[in-house]
Amino acid sequence: MRRGVFILLGLLCAVYLFGTNAHAFSGRERIIIEEADKFFNVSPREKPRGIENTALQDRLEKKDPKVFILDVRAGKDYQEKRIDGAGGAGMVNIPFKDVFKEANLKRLPRDKEIMVLCYTGGISNQMVSLLEILGYRALAVKGGIEEWDLQGLPLKKGGK
Repeated sequence: MRRGVFILLGLLCAVYLFGTNAHAFSGRERIIIEEADKFFNVSPREKPRGIENTALQDRLEKKDPKVFILDVRAGKDYQEKRIDGAGGAGMVNIPFKDVFKEANLKRLPRDKEIMVLCYTGGISNQMVSLLEILGYRALAVKGGIEEWDLQGLPLKKGGK
């Protein structure tokens, strides 16, 4: 797993620093390079990278069918404190180190916006970058679960 991530990051850095002709590659490498080219050639002003907690809560209250929540915190932390009121939105907990396993990627919808939630927002921003390169539409939940809690937004604590 780690080796695969390092290879992916190495390819991404090469594309970013040197550019490349994706046609010189085949298969999976070509797809990764083409997606990286698209990703690095979009201005941050053209595409938002995150969503405020209150904006996500509004979408959850309206039962927005395009919302899917990916919580990348450890399972025990997810069980202790997680977003409540996800309504019709799908929600899954996959610890960040396991997100890019093939079986877990298959659990993520390609037809919805994936709201990535972590502890404070740092890991979710990294996850969003990698998910976008793989072709998913994703936004980082700004401030993570800690900010959600500080703002007094609905949480489910303990239990399953």
